[in-house]
Amino acid sequence: MAKLTVIIDEHGISREKALFIKNYSDFLDTWEGIVQALYGREKKIIISHPIVSKYFIHLKSALGEKIEILENNPRHQLAISLGLNANDLDFLSYREILENRLLEKVFQRPLTKDEEPYLWLLEQITEKRFSKTNILNYLVNYLAYSGYQKPFVEKIVLKFIQKKGLDKYSIIKWLKKGNMPVKSQILLSYVALKNILTNEEIEVFLFQDLTENLDEIEDLPKEELEKICPLFSLDEILNKHISLQKYLQRKLKRLLEKDGLDRFLELVSGKIGLEKAVLENWIKAQEFDFTIQNLTILQEQTIRNKFGHDFF
Repeated sequence: MAKLTVIIDEHGISREKALFIKNYSDFLDTWEGIVQALYGREKKIIISHPIVSKYFIHLKSALGEKIEILENNPRHQLAISLGLNANDLDFLSYREILENRLLEKVFQRPLTKDEEPYLWLLEQITEKRFSKTNILNYLVNYLAYSGYQKPFVEKIVLKFIQKKGLDKYSIIKWLKKGNMPVKSQILLSYVALKNILTNEEIEVFLFQDLTENLDEIEDLPKEELEKICPLFSLDEILNKHISLQKYLQRKLKRLLEKDGLDRFLELVSGKIGLEKAVLENWIKAQEFDFTIQNLTILQEQTIRNKFGHDFF
């Protein structure tokens, strides 16, 4: 049985209670006690200095079972905390783990019961927690939300797809054939607009500068498309299309004035700023003093659900 356990931790991430040797001076100051441990009571030390680490590796070859060498690296530590094997996180570099403070975050906000580790990673890296939805919708929204800002979000999604066998979904197959974040943004935009604009209008205003085409989305299974909805504001994505903004505003105003409030609330997504702005202006334009009392319970609830409880 080993008398001395040496944990090699070059990144200084260990939380264990043990003697921590960070530099050569620490090693010289504690050397006598370390030697005594080889022949007395068991002892555990953590070493972050690479030269001192190599010394103990060589010492083990001479002393055999009296020394146990363990390695503690960011990926191994994070995998343990997430209930995974280190190989499950092979797509994340040590640098990505440390720069995103994932070890610190998993200590501060551990996984809850039955929480999916890869969704936890997506939440921490994007710093965005979405309301509860289905797995397919989570992936599309995280890809669209991250855009180009967090390139390794796509690596997490691809690993999750592999581990869970999500290639069975046609939407996943379609996303993987191109730029996944861009395609996710297009898909969410289409879902948010399809009840307001015709296919011809969407084709003109949304797809005019894109290599993708509307037919690709229209050909996706209806039961899968019904699982997709935006979970965050699409303004940053849609604001790139100036002509779309002007046309959409006119369509929304006509919809509200012609078909009424109930139809308007049924069709809007609640994730486009113009929808809220048009509704607010319509309320202000009413001849009588329009208040929350003028709404039915269902109308009030729908407005709060789609535009937030602070709408009124």
